[in-house]
Amino acid sequence: MPKKIRIDSTTHPRFAEFWSIYEHSFPLCERRDLSHQKTIFQNQTYCLEAWLKDDQFIGFIGWWSHPHFAYVEHYAINPNLKSKGYGTRLLQDWMKTAPTPIVLEIEPLTDETTRRRFKFYQKLSFVKTPFQHQHPSYHPGLPPVDLNLLSYTVEI
Repeated sequence: MPKKIRIDSTTHPRFAEFWSIYEHSFPLCERRDLSHQKTIFQNQTYCLEAWLKDDQFIGFIGWWSHPHFAYVEHYAINPNLKSKGYGTRLLQDWMKTAPTPIVLEIEPLTDETTRRRFKFYQKLSFVKTPFQHQHPSYHPGLPPVDLNLLSYTVEI
């Protein structure tokens, strides 16, 4: 299994790799700018975890710990390593220790890419919630983003 590390500042030695994948993986309206990321690191409920294998940056999860659930804000795999099973393995590894329930957002199911993304999370036991959600844009002047909420709860 790849090694998990925590990135806790923009000066972390692996931050530049995270930032490159982050900027590549999310549209502008779904990602913060560098100054906002620096501020977010000061919040004790935010956690950015990354996985490395043989010193190669595999992927990351940026998430928030709340008293009653975990919220996955960003999750991405190095684009050079997609379709190699890392996405499933890393998320499953993280889910073993994450607080539950887990909530995350995905785009509305409008094309093959969004349907594939939904199936990926379904295979990991996430279910679509009935709630409508608009995520505010991270940048003034850009419209909010319609997203679907998914949740995962451990069966007892």
